[in-house]
Amino acid sequence: MPATLKGKIAVFSVTGALSFTGAAKTTNRLVGSNLTDEFEVSELTDGNDDVIGAAAHRHRHRCTFDVIPYDASGNIATAKTNVKLPDPLALVTIEDFGIDELDGTWNYAGGGTIALTPEGWIRMTLPCARYGATPAALS
Repeated sequence: MPATLKGKIAVFSVTGALSFTGAAKTTNRLVGSNLTDEFEVSELTDGNDDVIGAAAHRHRHRCTFDVIPYDASGNIATAKTNVKLPDPLALVTIEDFGIDELDGTWNYAGGGTIALTPEGWIRMTLPCARYGATPAALS
């Protein structure tokens, strides 16, 4: 159920969908994300070791997506088969957030986890990345 917002409005309770080969967007619930904008900086120094210039390179976005796998028909055996991590560098598609920085195609970057939450649910984290001056997935 959508929240009722009043007064100054901010983004609240945004949900999206996640899919990759072997996991349709109807088999999980995307419940969180955390995006970082990263790049390396090379500094140009003079003879006194003072910085007189800099170059930014190796630009990338990294985002960890939090997912709860499930089966919409209520079958626990099917729900268990939906607990899986993508292959290395697999394309992961994020949809329906309506936020350009999150929606689109990502590469699975490894380091994913499958954990049992204190409430008893299985929760997966999928670290993903986009690369380049205008970060995009590698195909």
